[in-house]
Amino acid sequence: MIFEGKDFQDKVKLKGDVLVIGSGCGGAVVAKELAEAGFEVIVFEEGGYYRPKEYYQFSPSQALRFMYRDYGGVPAVGLGDTPLILIQAGRCVGGSSVVNGGVCFRTPDYVIERWRKELGLESFDLKRMESIFERVEQEISVQPVPEHLLNKGVLKLREAAKKKGYSGHIIQRNVEGCEGCCRCIFCCPKDHKKSVLITYLEKAQNHGCRIYADFRVDKIKIKRGKACGIKGRILDRKTRRPVSSFEAEGKVVVLAAGGLASPIVLINNGIHRKLKAVGRNLTLHPGARVYGIFDEPILGWKGAFQS
Repeated sequence: MIFEGKDFQDKVKLKGDVLVIGSGCGGAVVAKELAEAGFEVIVFEEGGYYRPKEYYQFSPSQALRFMYRDYGGVPAVGLGDTPLILIQAGRCVGGSSVVNGGVCFRTPDYVIERWRKELGLESFDLKRMESIFERVEQEISVQPVPEHLLNKGVLKLREAAKKKGYSGHIIQRNVEGCEGCCRCIFCCPKDHKKSVLITYLEKAQNHGCRIYADFRVDKIKIKRGKACGIKGRILDRKTRRPVSSFEAEGKVVVLAAGGLASPIVLINNGIHRKLKAVGRNLTLHPGARVYGIFDEPILGWKGAFQS
C-alpha cells in the first residue's frame, strides 16, 4: 500500500522490521526481497507518488517539474578543473527508473574484480554476480532493442562505424513492447518500460510492504552504535514545504537514496566522521551530443530512445 503526505495532518509514528530510505532501483529491490522473506518493510520516499494514469498525461515540462529533482538538472561541481555537470535524477516513487532512458548493462568483470581485490568485497564473485544479473534482467524485462525501432541516426552511426572498422552492438533496455514514441525520460505513456514502480515495488506491496511518499528523512537514530529508527518531515507535494513530521522505529535501517542523496543523509547525521570516503569519490559519465548534416531527414525523436 502507498500512502501520501496529503493523507496526514498530524505527526506520524510508525514501526516495522526494516526501514528503507529511498524507493528507487536500490530501495525497491531491498523492499521486495525482504518483504517476500517475511519481514515487515516500510519504504520512505521524499518525492511524490504518481499513478500511471497521472503521468501518462504529463507534458515534458510537467514531468521535469513533478518527477525530477531540481527540474532535471542537479548541478555537480567537481574538484580542480572539473567542469560543472548537470545530473538528471528522479524524485518520485520508483526513483530514476521511472524517468530514465531504460538502458541496462551489466557491471563489467574488471570492475567487479577490482571491488574484490582492492576493496575486499569478496561477496562480489563473478559467478555469483552472473546469476544475480540474470535474475534482475528477468524481473524488469531486459532485452535488446528490436531492429525495427532503431533510429535513423543510430543506423547512420552503425554504418559509419562499420566502414571505419569499429565493432558494436545494440544496447539492452528494460522495455517490453516498445512503440518507439521516445518519451522514456518523461515517463513511458503505456508502461512498456518496466520501472521498479511497476515491478519490484508492486511485488513488495503484494507481500505487505508499506510505502510513504512525500516523507523526507532527516535524521537516523543511533542506539549503541546501531541504527534503530528515523525521523523526518512530511512535505506538501506542490510547495515542497514541511506540513508535519514523522518518526519510525525499526530493527534495521537501509539507506538507499542513491549516489547523490545517500551521502547527504550520512553527512547530515555525522555518520561520515568514521567513514572518510562518504561524500567523496563520486565519478560521473557525462554524455554529449554528436551532430551531423545528412542529405535525408534524420528525426532524432523517432524510434527507441538510446538504441
